[in-house]
Amino acid sequence: MSSLQLNARRLGQIPELVALILDFLFLETPTLLSCTRVNRLWAGGAVSSLWYRVGHIHASYEPPLPPQYRAPQVQHLAALADDAIRIQRYANCVRELTFSGFRRVSDSQYHSRFMGVRFPRLERFVLEQSEWNRPELLHQYLHPNLKQYNHFGSLGSNKSLKILANRCPSLEEISLDGNDDHIIEQGLIEFLQTATSLRRVAFYGRHSDSFAEKVLEPLAVHPHLSEMKGLDLPESWLEKIHSRNVEIFPSLSKLSASLTENGLRLLTDRTTGLTHLDAAIDGPNMEALELCTRLKSLKSLELVLSGAIHAENLLALASSCKLLESLRLADVAADMRPPPKIDDAFVNQFTTKLSKLETLVLHLRLPHLTTSSLLSFGKNCKRMQKLVIEGKFWLEDLPAQDTNGEVIFPELKTLALSFTGYDDHKIPSVSQALRRLEELAPKLVDFNYLTSNKDYRHLTAEWKRLQEN
Repeated sequence: MSSLQLNARRLGQIPELVALILDFLFLETPTLLSCTRVNRLWAGGAVSSLWYRVGHIHASYEPPLPPQYRAPQVQHLAALADDAIRIQRYANCVRELTFSGFRRVSDSQYHSRFMGVRFPRLERFVLEQSEWNRPELLHQYLHPNLKQYNHFGSLGSNKSLKILANRCPSLEEISLDGNDDHIIEQGLIEFLQTATSLRRVAFYGRHSDSFAEKVLEPLAVHPHLSEMKGLDLPESWLEKIHSRNVEIFPSLSKLSASLTENGLRLLTDRTTGLTHLDAAIDGPNMEALELCTRLKSLKSLELVLSGAIHAENLLALASSCKLLESLRLADVAADMRPPPKIDDAFVNQFTTKLSKLETLVLHLRLPHLTTSSLLSFGKNCKRMQKLVIEGKFWLEDLPAQDTNGEVIFPELKTLALSFTGYDDHKIPSVSQALRRLEELAPKLVDFNYLTSNKDYRHLTAEWKRLQEN
């Protein structure tokens, strides 16, 4: 054996070095499986990584996982139930556990196989809708290290909430989905008052305004709550809080909610530290964009409106919220009113103020925009990664580079265009247009052009075919 081989063998016996290597290979499932066959030291670390995450992984999982990653399923762990020592050894490694209820066979049928098994390091626990999710079978997963609890469907009883609050002092996130008749208002209120470590909450399916108002009280004064999703913010409750002249949601930075325009006015009077706002504005909303200019720290704004969007308000937003990285606007009644006065000159002025913009999605009628607007987006928003917009665009008219000799869209990955009106424009060469598209946005992976033009529809089809190949 050469000295080089001997040194390599010795290095492979150093625990700290092995740990660094396995950490680097954390998401490389095939390689980790091979590592289990090296020796006991390598096998122990590889097994911990392989069993870190158990259960079905949704496509929406954040952060995205590489395609080669494969997590063991709940049924694989349940199959070891007859070997108490082995199943407990693997359960000690589990940090994330998901029981899928929407597959052919629900994972939740295996709860009884885990009776007596402890999950001491579990940090993320997800339960999807299933008749097998009975409260008496769920308590075995609740331990002090649990930080995230997502339950879709019936929770079962207030007893489950009490156990969650008592056993999980480090709980940072809870998500409940579904109208649960077994959960009374007072039980949820007591839980929110007890769970002082909470940072993020999401309550979906709660359709009662009176229920929401009572639950909102402890949320509004929670000292650490930074993100809230799901519950409506009733205007009557906001008026009540506003009259007290007290700060609400002192640590809130991310909010996804439904409220009225007046509710938005009352909210922004008392809560100005929002960095992310996703709101559906009910009723007439002529000033929603103007009200958002109060939120100077905004990085992401998504509004669904039923009122007209005015160009001057959009420009005021860009002037006040210069940290914006993502802007999504939708006018649900756009087809019933004249389009906003947004033209190429406006787009150039607008984008000059938003150099940090990475995502722009405008579901608006914008018949006055032309290819010149795309140049403004590329010239002024070099970080742009996603652009969805309507106008009259002919991509072959765009230069391959801007006036500084730089790529027009250096970071763009998604481009979705809609052509306003009828288009009989002819593309001289589809293959030439494809090359121009690659020159404009070398990182582009998702392209779509919604138009009546047969040539551009052919271009879109060809682009998708090339991506698939």
